[in-house]
Amino acid sequence: MTQPPSSKSKKICLMGASGVGKTSLVKRFVEGKFDDTYRTTIGVHIDSKSVTCDEEQVKLIIWDLEGKDDLGSEYPATYLGGAQGYMLVADVTRPDTLDIAKSLLSTIMRHRREERDPPFVLMLNKNDILQSPTVTNRAIELFGDDTKLFGTSAKTGERVNEAFEHLVRQMLDA
Repeated sequence: MTQPPSSKSKKICLMGASGVGKTSLVKRFVEGKFDDTYRTTIGVHIDSKSVTCDEEQVKLIIWDLEGKDDLGSEYPATYLGGAQGYMLVADVTRPDTLDIAKSLLSTIMRHRREERDPPFVLMLNKNDILQSPTVTNRAIELFGDDTKLFGTSAKTGERVNEAFEHLVRQMLDA
């Protein structure tokens, strides 16, 4: 009889400005669906999905955090506590959301107890509406060349799974 694969649990926080598509990205990843009805997340919405990554079973606990629209605004420490990975989401049609994502990354860094940088990916969402080299270049300028950046579309599913898979691999290697 074979042993079941070991299962790990990992908490991911999705962060970004209001309306960038965080909830839609989670719905696309967890349920494989897109709903164009806009619903504001108040506080946090938690979902989960089990995935297999490099033959390892991982249960993702996905915290979809409410949007922050002011530079310097922060999430309560209880939201960020225990997270092993972060998805920063910006809207490619609203370049100013990159500045908010960068500010939120600074918040993450301040609250971390570990010496290593936390695993994160940057998602430029709404790629189905606009693909902008200018916004992509600005993201690289703000976050650095080594940041893993994904042009995503919650509507079409473009690169959504790939972004989550990349983050899971980073978390498992951390």
